[in-house]
Amino acid sequence: MSLSPVHHCALTVSDLDRSVAFYTEILGFRMGLEFPLNPAHNRAFLHVPRGTSARCAMLQHGSSTVGQIELLEFDPPIPSGASPMRPGDVGLFLMSFEVHEETLQQICERLRTRGIEFWSEPCSFSIQDYGTMQAVIFEDPDGVLIELIQLPDPESVRSLRRARRGEAT
Repeated sequence: MSLSPVHHCALTVSDLDRSVAFYTEILGFRMGLEFPLNPAHNRAFLHVPRGTSARCAMLQHGSSTVGQIELLEFDPPIPSGASPMRPGDVGLFLMSFEVHEETLQQICERLRTRGIEFWSEPCSFSIQDYGTMQAVIFEDPDGVLIELIQLPDPESVRSLRRARRGEAT
């Protein structure tokens, strides 16, 4: 089977306009499409209760349609009785985005001025044969966990692996 990288992930949100503002203004996504979902389609495809409608927004980062975020606001809201997923819960609990062009610290400083509260200061951790990275976690307006991660550059990873194998650099 030949698959692409993740095309999109879908998030149910409590307020589509608020979530679109967060993902576009805070994280730099751009609106790709915004459209209503047909109630008949929702029932057949998504298995939601009869008569449920939904507004949908597809958000993109850069020019690619790969890695999009689909935000869905259902009307009436579908009761779940569950809070957003957390580490240890079975299922998706976090979306991670690699930072580019700025350091993680610079991005965190800018996001703090926008009212973002982080779970902790950026943490550094190392993976054998990969190197050291930094990451930080915060929540979107509905409590979904967002991770920003700064990875080692590819040449540093190759160099580390060559050195581990005893090869000359």
